[in-house]
Amino acid sequence: MRAGKFRDTLALAERAWTVAEEIADPVGLSAAHRLLSTSHRLVGNQPEALSHLETWQPRPSHITDTSAFNAGRVPRIGRGRVLWLLGFPDQAVEAARKADEEAASVQSPVPVCIVTIWGANVFGWIGDWDTVEERADRLIAYASKYSLAPHVAVGHGMKGAVLINRGEIEPGVEIVTGVAGEAEGGSLRTLYRRVVSGLGRRPWSERPTG
Repeated sequence: MRAGKFRDTLALAERAWTVAEEIADPVGLSAAHRLLSTSHRLVGNQPEALSHLETWQPRPSHITDTSAFNAGRVPRIGRGRVLWLLGFPDQAVEAARKADEEAASVQSPVPVCIVTIWGANVFGWIGDWDTVEERADRLIAYASKYSLAPHVAVGHGMKGAVLINRGEIEPGVEIVTGVAGEAEGGSLRTLYRRVVSGLGRRPWSERPTG
């Protein structure tokens, strides 16, 4: 996926879903639906992406793996972006807020950080820079508490992007470039670049149609 081979990822996701269904593994099905949703979104099939997002999380009674990496426990962080791409900005904002609520119930700091980061894009796209800044401050404080230095760096990068979009170009660029090494060095290179560069910038193909 990080290499940009999204159709290959989609094929693997479909295979994973088939295997999980054959062995009747609810956790495996959950993970497969999550990967299918992401893959369909990246190849441009947003209705399918939303469909898998709506069904990927199994009922709590069916989850036997309660580790932090169980896909069934990770909030549906992609829903806001998919709804935006489908042309529903108001629903996208609501989905971002809903993801925050879901993240609060996950007893693991990394998913909480990821939700806080990804949700910022939606608010940036509607020009709500006060909310983006609030999320950045919240991310920095929360990630610092758990010594997640790369996520702290992303938070500072988000604050730099806020300054840039408010017209304070020089200090904003200085912050964004100053923390890039720490964020990217901690295996968050793709996340940092997509989130920070995407704040406030809506490519033509990603603008709501309604």
